[in-house]
Formats: sequence, structure tokens, C-alpha cells
Amino acid sequence: MRWKFAALLLAACQEDPTGTPGPLTTVHDTGWFDVDPDPPGCTATIVQTAPVSDEAQWYWHAAPEVFVTEVDSGAFRAAIFGPTGQEVETELVWGEGLSFRVAFDGGLTPDAAHVLEVTDCSGTTRIPFHTARYGLPLVGGPESLDGKTWQLDLINADWVQPSGLGPILTLYFTTPVLLGVRFADEGLIDLLGAPGDTDLDGDLIQVWNAPTWEFPVTDFSDAPYVSSTSDNVVFEFSGKRVPVENFGFETTFAADGLSLGGTVLTGIADTRNLGSFANDPENPAAICDIAKTFGTTCIPCADLGPYCLTMEVRDVAGTLVPGLTLRTIE
Repeated sequence: MRWKFAALLLAACQEDPTGTPGPLTTVHDTGWFDVDPDPPGCTATIVQTAPVSDEAQWYWHAAPEVFVTEVDSGAFRAAIFGPTGQEVETELVWGEGLSFRVAFDGGLTPDAAHVLEVTDCSGTTRIPFHTARYGLPLVGGPESLDGKTWQLDLINADWVQPSGLGPILTLYFTTPVLLGVRFADEGLIDLLGAPGDTDLDGDLIQVWNAPTWEFPVTDFSDAPYVSSTSDNVVFEFSGKRVPVENFGFETTFAADGLSLGGTVLTGIADTRNLGSFANDPENPAAICDIAKTFGTTCIPCADLGPYCLTMEVRDVAGTLVPGLTLRTIE
């Protein structure tokens, strides 16, 4: 089970202001059910949920997650009800561990009251929660994003994968990551990514000697939410290049365009240039050797070199960089 889940079970952290899942609370400690919490023969029970009751900033595209005592697809039911009481069409999707997601297509209603209803053999409870403002229509329409650039904060994000290596990698992640919009309209959006730097005044600028990261023109009919991919992203860790294959990106632009919410980055990261971080600069498998100690195994890269790790970074904050417009560099 990934370390993030373990941390959630052991710690009570403050909710992320971007509306990402907050800490979980045990069923019996909160007294959810008025019935006997352990009736005879009742072993498949709900332990925790995200969101928790009365959570106020749930991200509109995030599927609630329900943690249970055992995997039994027939023992649990769950439903989501929107602000007018209508039931959202959902599907229970089981993960690798003792949890399932209450998945849905599209997004929930932003900035609105919802209810998660969950049932096990002990009974049923209704968990009220409220979605964050991410998802509200863009002020000025999609065209208001044209030429704007945001900095992505990967240092303070949640590095879900590679498991256990997030705190190590963020020590060396010194290059700002920038995301720009070349144009957007009611149907399409053209994104551009680039490494950044700071000038003598401390202002963020685009690195002019590094190629930009091209995204295909992407569907934007679900604005302000967008999901896209790129095959030429290269991150830098203390000057070491880390190509990322099958790079995936999703986010929601705030209505005023000043920030991004619910941002998720995924891909396959080539770690062979990072040996110096493990005091073994001549060993292309150095990071893979460390990953093994966390129970994570490297996979083949595109050239079949066995040095790649799955990357998944969540809760990536994005902040508008005033006055900066990215330019294409080949």
C-alpha cells in the first residue's frame, strides 16, 4: 500500500486549500452509525472516507474514496447526490488496496453542497461535503487565458510515485516548471510548457536555451478543466536532465485565471542521469537501486533501458506569473 495512504491513516493534516482530499476519520470514532457497529457476521465494513463529513473544499473532478476492512464488491454501496438532490451517475472502482473510488464522468457542480452516501453491513451514513470554486466558468471566457503563464509548484506537491522517493527528488528539483496557453476558445486550447529561471531582479523568466514542451491542440469543451499529453517533456534536477515519456497533465483554471487547481502530472521518468544523487554517478541504475528499497521496481524506458520509474504527482499548485508569455523554442 502506498506511503500516502499510510500517512493518511496515521496523521491528521489540514485540508489543502486547492480542494484536494483531506484527512480521514474512522467510522466508529465519529459515531456515524446508530446501529451496532459490529453486528454478528459483519466483517466487511467502511473504515474511512475522503471527503470527510462537512469537508468544505472538495475538488470537483476528484472521485470520493472509501477505505474498507476487506475487499468484497458485493458488500458495499455508495452514491453521490448533487446540490438539488439529484443522484450523480457513478461507478465503484476498486484500487489495489483496501479501497474503492466512487467514480463519475466529468465533474461535480463547483462551489455547491453534495452528499456522499455509503452503506455497509453496519448501516448507511450520509456525508455532506462542499466543492471548491474550481470549475466555475472563466471570467471573460476561454479567450481570457490567451498568453498567460503559470508556475507549477512540484516541490510542495504530493509525489505519489515513485513511492518513497518524492522527498528525495524534491531536494534536487531546482528548475521552475512553467505552463502557458497560446490560445483558447470554446472548443480547443493550445498549451505550451517550458523550464523557467529567475532574472537578476528575482522575477520568473523562460529559459531561452532549452526547448519548450509541445502539447497537441487539446479539447477544451469541459472548460475550465483540461487534460492533455506530451511526448517531449524534460525536467531538470540540479542540472541533470530527466526525460519524461508519456507525460500526462490535467488541471482546472480558476475562474479569474490567477491559479490552477487539482493539477496532476503523470509519466515515465528516465532516471539514468541521476546517479550522482546517490553518490554513484557512473551507475545508470543507481536511482533504481534506491527505489527497490521502497518496494518500487524500475521498468524499461522507450529504448528498453531498465531505468524508468512511473511518475505521479498530485496536488500541484499553479500560480499565475504576471506579464510572462511563453515562446516556442525548438
